[in-house]
Amino acid sequence: MATGQFPADDAEAAANVFAGELKRWRTLRGLSRTTLARRMGYDRSYVSKVESGAKPPSRDFAFHAEKALHSGGALYNAYREHSSSVERSKADGQLVRVASRPTQPYADLIAGGVPPVGR
Repeated sequence: MATGQFPADDAEAAANVFAGELKRWRTLRGLSRTTLARRMGYDRSYVSKVESGAKPPSRDFAFHAEKALHSGGALYNAYREHSSSVERSKADGQLVRVASRPTQPYADLIAGGVPPVGR
């Protein structure tokens, strides 16, 4: 663990679940990280960092990954678990190295609506 970061087991485990799901769906779809990044509108290095667990997923990243990989909600659910773990860790008074906005349902967006603003 890098200096200046604090353990938050639940949040980190949930981020790793998202990372594993991202890699599983990318591989299942036969996409390289570069191709996935292009489809999502992200830089390949950022996709790589999220997939390796080095960076936590953002809500927007999860939305774009879900849309690009057509995972049937698997990536969105993994992100929701990650977001919930971060909020639980904050409520327990633990210091966490990941930041998250409150989870807001956007299942209607996954079905082809307008993507969230910003990243």
